[in-house]
Amino acid sequence: MYTRSPDYLYCRNGIYYFTRNVPSDLKSRFNKNRVVVSLHTRSISRAQKSATALSDRLDRYFESLRLERFHSQELGLSFSPLVTPAITQPDATISEALNIYIRLKGIGRGSVFVSTARRNISYLTECIGDLMLSEIKPTDAGKFRDHLIARGLSASSVKRVMASVKAIYNLGAKELGVTHPNPFTSVFIPDDGLASRRLPVPIDVIRSIQTECFKVDDENLLRQL
Repeated sequence: MYTRSPDYLYCRNGIYYFTRNVPSDLKSRFNKNRVVVSLHTRSISRAQKSATALSDRLDRYFESLRLERFHSQELGLSFSPLVTPAITQPDATISEALNIYIRLKGIGRGSVFVSTARRNISYLTECIGDLMLSEIKPTDAGKFRDHLIARGLSASSVKRVMASVKAIYNLGAKELGVTHPNPFTSVFIPDDGLASRRLPVPIDVIRSIQTECFKVDDENLLRQL
């Protein structure tokens, strides 16, 4: 049960609360239409003193808002809604990812490792430019594959270049926190038929070599045959 008094007070379960409506001309500035504050007392005299002080503070605050609105209108000003700043996602260029890859993976690998990585990325930037990692799409990866084939690289060479570029992308993205999926994953590379199966040496060729070995008495070569 609760009871009201004319001093912006009401009592609920023995505790006094201050309550006052927000003026109608200021309701648009707030998220509720009534102010309710517990005064944490069971004493009516203390509650009345606290309520009087709160009411005076509210009067001054409401009046300041009215004056602010008046001066704003007089000067032709208005409040703009708060603009939430866009969250910038981490990103890096292909070249930056290459530098990270060489710095972390190139330790003790020698100059061939570094030159190979640089050459493979140069193929990529030659094809699509030095894009940001998040800007590279699977269609760009397919375009890169076609670019390598047009340069005359065999299917096996294209696969090696693709594997290298994929590893460079993965490490750069992981180190920089780029969550964009790796576009070089599962790129189809057609077989060009250039790879040939190693054929066995014909028996007559082996016998001919054995005969020559007997002539020169090459015991070590005979053991290998």
